[in-house]
Formats: sequence, structure tokens, C-alpha cells
Amino acid sequence: MSAPDPVAPPSEALVAVDPVVSHARASGVRMVASPSVPAGYPPAPLLAQADLQAAEAALRAGQARTALTFLDAAAATLPVTDLLARSHHLRAQALLMSGETDEAQRYLAMAIRVAVRAGQADVQAEALNLRAQIEHGRGDSLLALATLETAQRLRAEHGDVAGEIRSACNRALIQIALGQHAEALEILQWALQRLPGSQTPLVSDLYVHSNLGLLLEGMERLDEAAGHYLHARDSALAADDLAAHATMSLNAGEIFRKLGRPDAADLLGAALRAADDLGLPRVRAGALHSLGLLHSGLGDHDAADRYLLQAEELAQTSSDLDAHLEATLGRAKNWLASGRRDLAQRGLHHALKLATEGTRPQAAYDAHLLLADAHEGDDPRASLHHLRQATALERDQRALALAQQAQALARDARLNSARLDAEHERQLRTISDQARMDAEAKVQAQVEELERGRLRDSVTGLPNRLLLRVLIGQDIREQRPHSLVILDFDRFRGITDTLGEAASDELLRQVAGRLEGLLGSGETLARVSSDVFAVLIRGEHESAVLNRRARQFMDAFTSEFSVGSAEVVISASIGVAHFPQHARDADDLLRAAHVAAREATEGGGIQVYSPHLPSAGGRSAVLSMESGLARALERREFELHFQPLVDAAGGQVVTAEALLRWNSAALGRRSPAEFIPLLERSGLIVPVGDWVLREACRQAAAWDGVRVAVNLSARQFMGGGLAESVRRALAESGLPAERLELEITESLMMQSPERAVRLLSELKRTGVRVVLDDFGTGFSNLSYLHTFPLDGLKIDRSFVVALGQSERAGSIIAAIVQMGHALGLDVVAEGIETSEQHGALRRLGVPVLQGYLFGRPQARWRP
Repeated sequence: MSAPDPVAPPSEALVAVDPVVSHARASGVRMVASPSVPAGYPPAPLLAQADLQAAEAALRAGQARTALTFLDAAAATLPVTDLLARSHHLRAQALLMSGETDEAQRYLAMAIRVAVRAGQADVQAEALNLRAQIEHGRGDSLLALATLETAQRLRAEHGDVAGEIRSACNRALIQIALGQHAEALEILQWALQRLPGSQTPLVSDLYVHSNLGLLLEGMERLDEAAGHYLHARDSALAADDLAAHATMSLNAGEIFRKLGRPDAADLLGAALRAADDLGLPRVRAGALHSLGLLHSGLGDHDAADRYLLQAEELAQTSSDLDAHLEATLGRAKNWLASGRRDLAQRGLHHALKLATEGTRPQAAYDAHLLLADAHEGDDPRASLHHLRQATALERDQRALALAQQAQALARDARLNSARLDAEHERQLRTISDQARMDAEAKVQAQVEELERGRLRDSVTGLPNRLLLRVLIGQDIREQRPHSLVILDFDRFRGITDTLGEAASDELLRQVAGRLEGLLGSGETLARVSSDVFAVLIRGEHESAVLNRRARQFMDAFTSEFSVGSAEVVISASIGVAHFPQHARDADDLLRAAHVAAREATEGGGIQVYSPHLPSAGGRSAVLSMESGLARALERREFELHFQPLVDAAGGQVVTAEALLRWNSAALGRRSPAEFIPLLERSGLIVPVGDWVLREACRQAAAWDGVRVAVNLSARQFMGGGLAESVRRALAESGLPAERLELEITESLMMQSPERAVRLLSELKRTGVRVVLDDFGTGFSNLSYLHTFPLDGLKIDRSFVVALGQSERAGSIIAAIVQMGHALGLDVVAEGIETSEQHGALRRLGVPVLQGYLFGRPQARWRP
């Protein structure tokens, strides 16, 4: 469930709302029009002008039918041209507010024609603003942007800086809705520079800073967004726009709530009081919702329910389905947090019914997820059912989004093509033969530029998969030998979930920069999918040379990337395929390199393609496993095996690690290396991980003082609700909290250290122990280590394996032991298989050991 959308105040604009809008629903972006009667109109009968002003006031109050009544009265005394364009424009607004879009467009066209004949550029620009709103609402966003550019140019030609800024803000709103954040930021920065020349500086300042707040909020730059909302709030107060002041209080207060700032309550309370005084139902609903979420987060669930109930009742009264759903889901989440699961289940089923009937797939998805949580303790089968429904909805939404994106791209391509053709013909009619040749070259260059846009990755500027296939195809047609190196990077999805898309894009650009710095002659770098890059190496090279090149690419990622305030380390699995040995065409070569990269992911490092690799023919087996895993929990096919951890000096068992095993009725026993990645990718790791936690605690409750260790997946750790799951598992089993250890990998924590500290602190408050697994690989960032609330470290098995081969391995282990003691942490070494390793680790001072030497994982294990 998400927080309520920020809302926009009524204003002096001719249309319903202005660009103080801080949200862009799927129905479209609301545009801003002139805040007063445009200057320079010729004299007109006073009665007609009074009727038009009354209609304008009715529109500002949202009373479309009343406005139409005044416009009908004005029509009887209206001059032919003096105020006719303005009347048509107002009628178009009223019709649009009433949902009569086609009729509104007809009057807009009339308004524009009359305004052009009468030389009324202001009215023409305002009509274009409204036309752009309709175009964007119908999905013609590119056309809407072109319409707004025309309106902005008209404003500039007549020296109307305030009007220029309004049109620019509307363009930015559309680009924000389209996710074009960089373009929107560029426009708003331009508008900031134009503010000193505005004829209405306070109003323009309000427009620009409120839109900057919206943009930065969408980019997850919350502190900056709050600053702009507060600035806009001050401008609204100075301009005596109390409605806008209330809205900016709400928007800033909602961000402060997300940031956990104590002054959120003051801002939200001020917004609520102003909404009551001014009669602003949308601001009131938003403030009630945010206050409900705020109190729920603080643990005051009764107060939260009061606020959310008021928000729900207000939404029902106003027939605002989206607000109704948000409030209902908010109440259900609050009930879940306070343990009132029966109430939560009833509320969620009601929300699911509303969402289904109202075709709100995102709300239905949220309701299914919350229902899965609500049923988890008492009805695992129902919980799994709702998880499946959520997964299906997510898949359908993804498919719909891809289809809509494809339609939009096709529509934009057709529009661009039509524009280019029109421009070409205009030039051919008006210029000489030599100029015609220049025009044709210009059109060709524009077409080529469009093609480049289709062949280049929008984030990195590198060739995309399509262009890479073309380049490979050229080499194959000319029978030139070449090799393809695929670099499949790990953890990109987790980084996006944790840090946001903007940070993920910045990381991708830095990755591209590092790889480009390594390219040699005859090598081409491309980005072929979200987290996969490729290097095309032309020519015939010895295997040793290609292995060395692949190793150089891999070694480029041993150091950290700085992304915002976070330090991120990523690793790559590399697959290599050669032409002509492994492929006959471009698709074959790409497939072979991807197969090798997948195999490298399983085994680590670098893999050259071979038709005997398991991945080469194993897709059907993967599909079978995915199908079996979907029902494995329901069929009780999972079981836990336990491996002991012993005291190095006396050999007594101190802990046993729970390890998941799958005995499929159809496929037999499967290796965790096969099915754990599939669980992670499908999202099933969350319910399965919760089952592991509960089952491990249940079995360990019968052990005499021995702890149980449970590994946490990335999705469990970052998904929310983990501490509550731990508390529930302990309560159901009766296992004392100090006898449960949770193992978390170092790389997982370092994706977002600040968030990891918060999550670990919450876990520690339950009384359990937290151990850092695989220590010494990945990040090894000692500057962060002292900030994490940990109980122990688990030295990665690679150091144990290297003990007999390198003196440095022993030195590293000794240093880790010394550091662990200094920080008050227990230290464990894993992977011990020989008595020589046992003796060496005892001499190095490692207190706890784990490995086959002391016991293999066993089902129904007891100390």
C-alpha cells in the first residue's frame, strides 16, 4: 500500500487546478491556465463580461453546470469577436469537467480560430494549454508536448514571461508523468532562471517550486522535494493563496512523515485545519490519510484508525474510488500492525471487491499482498493463494505496461514520421534546387537520428541489443571470426529496490564508463538488458588471450562505486562464445554466451560455452522445477536438515544451522543450488523463508540449550515485516529469543548500509542474535562494520580452503579473529573438512567451527 497522492489546491486558474498539482494519475495531467482575464481585450457589453466572469468563478469552484448556465446567458449579448474566443474557451473547460471531451475539443478548435483572427494570443495560448491536457489524457503525450511548446512560444513572442513559465510547468508535468525526469528537471531549471522576469513573481514561484517538489519526490530525493514544497508554501502564503498554502503543507508533511521527522504532525495538522476552514475536500482527505499513517507508524493504532476512518467516509461521500481504496487499505494495514487480523481480513476483502469492480489492478495487488500477510499465521493455504494472485496481477500489469509502451512508441514513431514528411514537403515547395538538396539531407539526418534512438540504450548511450545483433550479423555475413563476452551483473534488482531507479541508472552509467575504459581496438561495448552488458571482440584470438580479457573485465569491479551517499560493490558472471565454433547466426551467438554466463552464475567466475553445459539444454528442466516449486510448500515437500557448529576447544555443539532441502514428488531430490535461485526469482522465497523460520524454531525448541541458525534471503530482509515474522515464530514455538541466530550476508547489508542498520536494530530488539555470513568476500568495508548491531561473523569458506595453500589466508583469518574480539563479536569458520584445517584454525584462535569434519546436514537432527 502506498501513501496518499499529494493533492492540488483550487486556484485562480481558469481550469480546475493549477500546476501546484503534485500527482499525475493515469487519466492525465491537469494544466494551468491564465490566473485572470487576459489584458488587451476590446470593449464589450458589461452584461456579457459579467456573465463570463461569473462562469469563470463557477469553474474555479468546480461547478461546471453553473458555468454553462452563465455562458448560455452571455451568448445572447456577446459581440462577434470581442469576447467570443474567451467564451468558447470557458465552455470547453466546462464541458471537459463534465466529461464531454469530444464536445470540449470542438469548442477549443473554435476558440483557437477566433483568437487567431482577433489577434488574441493570450486566449490562443490558454486554449492550447487545455488542448494539451486532453491530448495527454488520451495518450498522445508527444503531441501534447508539441502543443505546449507552441503555447509557450506564443507567450514568449508577446513578452508574457509568467505565461511562458506556466506552459513550461505543464510540459514538465507531462514529462514527470512519462518518467522523463531529466527532461522535466531541465525545463524547471530554465523556469527558475526566468522567475525574475515574471509579471506575477509569487504565483510563478509557486508553480515552479511545487513542480520541482513533485519531480524530486518521484526521484526519491525526499529531502530536496520537501525543501521545494516548503518554499512553495511560503510563496502561496505571500500570494494570499490559502488553498495552495494548505496543499503545500500537506505535501511537505507527507514527505516529513516518510522521513520520520517529528514536525510532520504539525504540517499535516495545519493542512487539515485549513482544509476544514476553506472547504477543500481533497486536501482534507489527504491530510486525514497521512495523519492516519503517521499515527500507525508511531504505534498509536486507535488514533490512526480514527483518522483513516474519516478519510474513508469522506472518500465514500465524494465517490472518489481511489481515495476510498487508499483509506481502506490503510485501515487494514493499521489493523494488521496492531494484531487485529480478523478486522484486517474483512477490510481487505472489501477493498479487493472495490478494486476488482473498479478495475484498479494496483490496489488489488496491494490487497492480495496484505491478505497473504493477514492469513499467514492461521491459514497458510489462503496466504499462498493470495500471493499467487498478487504474482498473477503483477505479471498482467507488466504485460499491459509493455503493450502500452509498444503502442506509444509506435504512435510516436508515426507522428514523428508524419511531421518529418510534412516538413520535407513544405521545404520542397518553397526553396530552390540547391536548398532542396540541403533540406533532403536535413530530413535524412533527422531520420537517422530517430534510428539512433532506436538502436541506443537510453541510460548509458551504448549500443542496445538490436544494434549489437546488427553488428554481429555483419561480421557473420562477411565470415569474420569474433567472440562475444556477456557480463551478467548480480544484485541490480536489489539495488533498484533499495536505492531507487535514479541511483540504479547512475550505477549503470558508471559501470559503462569502467568497461569503456578497458576496450581495445576492434571491441564494441553494448547494454543488452537491464543488468547485462556485452563486449564484441573481433578477430581470431587464442583462448588464453580471451580468458585474460574476460578476467580484466571482471577485475574492473573489485572496487566500490559511489552512488549518492551509498558505497556499492557489484560482481559479474561472465560467459564467452565464439563464432564460428559456437553459432551460425547472431541469435545463436547471443544465446550461447548467455548460457555460458548462466553457468558461470552457478559456478562463479568465467565460463566458455560448451553444448554439454547443463544450462545449454536445461530450460525445460528449469520450467519443470518452477512449476513444482509453486506448489511444493502446499504439498509439504520441503524439509529442514541441520548441520552442527562446535566449540573448537571442547567439541561441544553450540549451534545448528538450518538448511532447506526439497524432495519433489515429481522430480526427486533437487540441489539447493538449483531451486534456491528459482525461489528468489519468483518471489516464493518469502513464504518459504517464513516457513523455514517457523519450522526451525519449532524443532529447536526441543533442544537442550543449543541455538539454531537460519539464513535470511534478500527479499525477506528488504521486504518489510521481518521482525514481526520473527516474533511470531518465537511465540508459536516457545523458543527463547537468545537461542535464534539470523544469518545475513555482507553484500546484502552493504547495498544500503543505513537501512540495514535500522532493520538490524529492529531485529535485535526482538532479542535474537544476528551473524554476518560469508565475511571477507564482496565488500569487507570495515568502516561500516562497527555501526552494525551484530553478534558474530562467519568467515567465508574460501579462506579455510586456502589455508594449506597460502600463508596470507592464515594471516587474514588471524586478523578477522582479532578484530572480532575487539568488537565483541563471536567468530565462526565454516567449510572444515580435514583435521589439519581443524588444528590450524584452533591455533589461529577461531572459537567456533562448522564443516563435514564435525557432521553433515541431517534431517530430524538432535544434539
